[in-house]
Amino acid sequence: MISIFLLLAVIYFIIKYGVDYVRIIVKLWHMPVASPVPFFGCALNFFRKKDEDLLSELIKIVDGVDSIANAAFLGPLCHVFITNHEDVKTLLTSADALDKTYHYRYLFNETNLLVVPGHVWKVHRKLLNPHFTSPVVHTFIPLFNAKIDIFVRKMRDCIQTNELNLHDHVHNCFLDMICTTTFGVDLNLQERNASGEEFATAIDNFSKIVSRRFFNVYLQINWIFRLTPSGRLYYKSLNILHNMTKKVVQEHIRNREKGISDANTNTLMHHVVNLLEKGLFTEKNLYDTVEIMILAGFETAAVTMLNVFLMLAMHPNVQDRCMEEILRVCGQDGDVTGEEVVQLYLIDMVIKETLRLYPVAPTIGRKPSKDIQLKNHVLPRGVHAIIVTYTVQRDPRVWGEDSNEFKPERFLAENIAKIPYYSYIPFSGGSRNCIGPKYAMLVMKIVLVKVLRKYMFYTAHPLKMCDLKCAMYTTIKILQCSELRLKERSS
Repeated sequence: MISIFLLLAVIYFIIKYGVDYVRIIVKLWHMPVASPVPFFGCALNFFRKKDEDLLSELIKIVDGVDSIANAAFLGPLCHVFITNHEDVKTLLTSADALDKTYHYRYLFNETNLLVVPGHVWKVHRKLLNPHFTSPVVHTFIPLFNAKIDIFVRKMRDCIQTNELNLHDHVHNCFLDMICTTTFGVDLNLQERNASGEEFATAIDNFSKIVSRRFFNVYLQINWIFRLTPSGRLYYKSLNILHNMTKKVVQEHIRNREKGISDANTNTLMHHVVNLLEKGLFTEKNLYDTVEIMILAGFETAAVTMLNVFLMLAMHPNVQDRCMEEILRVCGQDGDVTGEEVVQLYLIDMVIKETLRLYPVAPTIGRKPSKDIQLKNHVLPRGVHAIIVTYTVQRDPRVWGEDSNEFKPERFLAENIAKIPYYSYIPFSGGSRNCIGPKYAMLVMKIVLVKVLRKYMFYTAHPLKMCDLKCAMYTTIKILQCSELRLKERSS
């Protein structure tokens, strides 16, 4: 069956991309090539590979060619993998490289903020920016404190019941927070709400399958994808997300029509409904925006938080120093304030160093609308340029020979001043960067304060950085996060 799918995929791509295929090949003739095999190329490296092997295979391909930019056929389409910060800067700051690669359309549809063409994105981003300013984000601090208090209590339950997996609790906490601040609706997931459990599971399945489609040629054709088990699970998960979003949006609109005001007018829902009523957004824009913000805001922050916990567990001396800073700045108890958050310098460095080693997005894709001159090569119009963030942020020529080690002091002001800006792009870069880093950093800092006050992290078995293995979904997930353990701090 798979061989039939592959044959159909080849025929489909020849018909759809034949002319562009030849033009790009000519343009890239002198660029180092990781795999010169037409149509399949590097896709064969990923055939029948497990989810946890996808990232390591990608790194092998990128590192297998001694060049800061190299071409590879991942299926029938030619990609250029970029690992040098100078080329990253050129690409991300170019007005001719605002369009995303085809892979992003697997995130719901082609009309959400992550995927829309550059000229559409500029308009939407300008309309949404006011919701993500520091003053607005800081209005959510009381809500963050309340939700994280529940999370802290749930962690105590984990200790008492000897529950070993923190994954569900972390995800439920972050999904609770993003839905309350996005929808203005409390799903109460941390209290084991059944519909919420289904919602969280659907997003988890969705993120895994999106990554599989990038590496599997035949899964990139929609009608073939729908026939596969992955396709059926993807659309089932997508329907759960659509239905949840639709239900909450309609409830919000009904309340507005009845004159029932929001408790918090800073929610994204309130903002985009205002845009809808002013004629600046369509109903489709509204639904797309809310859905992509949930996935981008919840999944990325939750995964990063687990990665931070693991880094602290593996580096107890850093964890002790974080606790000292927390006691000095925030005290032993009480809610965390915005004024205190900005004084948590070590906590900030710990999160940034974790994001350097395990970036939110392991790759960033752009499709130039014109030829772009890189350092050593011309990037042709229409090629699929893939910035391998994971490799860029571990470049020993920039970060030193110990670039694979966890060292938060890299982000001391005197050290980071020596590092080229585009060597560190966990939230992408340039004008089309991530819209929510202020939100993400704020909530993660508050989580760390409240959790570390009460608990110590450690690992079930001794772990070194070289022992860690990552799975590549829409985000990077460290498999050894299952080794995380915690115990209550003595007073």
